[in-house]
Amino acid sequence: MAGVEGKFSAHSLRAGFVTEAGRQNMSLPETMAMTGHHSVATVMGYFRSESSLNSRTSRMLDEE
Repeated sequence: MAGVEGKFSAHSLRAGFVTEAGRQNMSLPETMAMTGHHSVATVMGYFRSESSLNSRTSRMLDEE
């Protein structure tokens, strides 16, 4: 519906939203209100820290 090509699940879109909200220093309560989470532990499970995105483990299948 958004006109974006590719396969996206609700989980990946929610994780992207939570991660971007964190990067932009949005408040956790506001983020949780948008995602509908009631547990801080649950919403934090969707956050993908930049350090993990750039770690050696996440890049191990990249071409050299």
